[in-house]
Amino acid sequence: MAQFFYKRIVKGQDGSPDTELRDSFEMSKVIRTLEWESGKRLVLLDDIHTRKEQVPILNKKGAETGYKNQDITVQSEIYLESDDALRFVEMFSK
Repeated sequence: MAQFFYKRIVKGQDGSPDTELRDSFEMSKVIRTLEWESGKRLVLLDDIHTRKEQVPILNKKGAETGYKNQDITVQSEIYLESDDALRFVEMFSK
């Protein structure tokens, strides 16, 4: 099993600088990728799972009266910047 490491930029708030983080994913879990015009790439992983999400409870008039937890099924989507996307394609193309 091999991990692919990539950078993720977290935008700073209220004038603070952006933060660059290093994340990774298991390359054997990749089921599909899509390239965007800007050279960026979306990576879809084979890790379908459920998680809870709060959704509003509405009365008959449409006003929120509270929240409830609802299970939703999700799949990981990873966005690679163009430099990481190029490196990813080169690694998988061998």
